[in-house]
Amino acid sequence: MFHLEEEVINYFQSQKQMPLTTKEFLELFELALKSQEFSEGVNGYRERFLVAKLVLNSIYQFFFEYNEKEFDFGIELKKKKELQEIYLKHLKQYPRKSKEGEIEVRKFFDFHAKGVLFFAYSFYYVDFEREILLFFVIPSNLENPSKCFREIFELIRNAYLYEPIQKESNYIPIYSKFIKHLRKKILSYPYKNKNINGILVIFEFEDLKLYSERMGEQFIMQVLVEISKIIRNHLKRNDLLYNTSRRVFIAYLPECEESQARKRFENLFFKIDPLILRFQVNYHPVSQEIISQEESLEKLLCE
Repeated sequence: MFHLEEEVINYFQSQKQMPLTTKEFLELFELALKSQEFSEGVNGYRERFLVAKLVLNSIYQFFFEYNEKEFDFGIELKKKKELQEIYLKHLKQYPRKSKEGEIEVRKFFDFHAKGVLFFAYSFYYVDFEREILLFFVIPSNLENPSKCFREIFELIRNAYLYEPIQKESNYIPIYSKFIKHLRKKILSYPYKNKNINGILVIFEFEDLKLYSERMGEQFIMQVLVEISKIIRNHLKRNDLLYNTSRRVFIAYLPECEESQARKRFENLFFKIDPLILRFQVNYHPVSQEIISQEESLEKLLCE
């Protein structure tokens, strides 16, 4: 049982009244849900939550691969290999323009299956040398698909891209290649007068382990997504945000003074039903001297 189960049941009941596709496809979609196999333990909770979100967003076929991990769900409207080949041809004709840290969504194929028009989309993201490519097949009449793609991506990013490569320290886990990536991003910003200056803001939350045990792993995944959304509402376009563990988010605000950063976050409040999360915020000025060596940046993050 998981806390989205009732919503999933209601989804199929409502679709029977006003289906996006046909009765036959709806029955196949429900059968795909019932026959889906899940992993054991924590990964199983993640997968169940992901599948629930895929169903609620009417993603009829979905798959992705990342670091030798793969996941499939839905009706096999098209073979994976066929979709991948079509995607590569489209990519060759229309090369990717997105940069590191940016998201690329492209509709690369449409086709009919039993009289129903479907669209195939790809969702690509790369961040500090970690790439992820998602494939979605949806009914053509699904409204605002980019929004649901991003919601699914946020779940996967928190579950897979920021999964720790080594165990947590007592305060902040430092992940493989993360320090190099962060330093590279800070250095590459086009500062005025070429003077490196900014603020690192570290958000440390209460331990969510207790809530995980009581409410399930999938609930914690959703909490992390909501935390990210709340922080991003206070960020500017060129600010950076990373979720490095279940307790820690790190933001970098280029060309920002500490007083400005404190004012920006002074009324920050994390109410995620049914929780009101306790947290603390630490501010660390970044200068040319600090950023000149990786060891200085890592020491700053571990203070």
